Amino acid sequence: MKIKCQKCQSIFEADKKQSKLLNHAISNGGKLIFIECPICYKGSCIDPFDLLDEKQKINQTSEIIECPICKDGIISYVDDGTERFWGCGECGNVWFSKEIHTGKNNNN
Repeated sequence: MKIKCQKCQSIFEADKKQSKLLNHAISNGGKLIFIECPICYKGSCIDPFDLLDEKQKINQTSEIIECPICKDGIISYVDDGTERFWGCGECGNVWFSKEIHTGKNNNN
């Protein structure tokens, strides 16, 4: 998977660890991950969806969930390697279960 660094504009091939992180984000609907450039050693924000080719994008089922709190933000899955949660980038609310932010509850 080729990545373009936002800092130095170099294009590099994701290493094994980065590829695993990207594939995990894609399969979980992750919208933003940080990848360190092996050329300038600075971190870049990468939207994994941007790395897919058009055929993969068509097959990718990524639901867009509006934040139930602020109504302006979009809920995204965040996995930074130590924590995993769903969060709104607009208002900063965090959920540790998909059922909580979507209003789905197994007790209903």
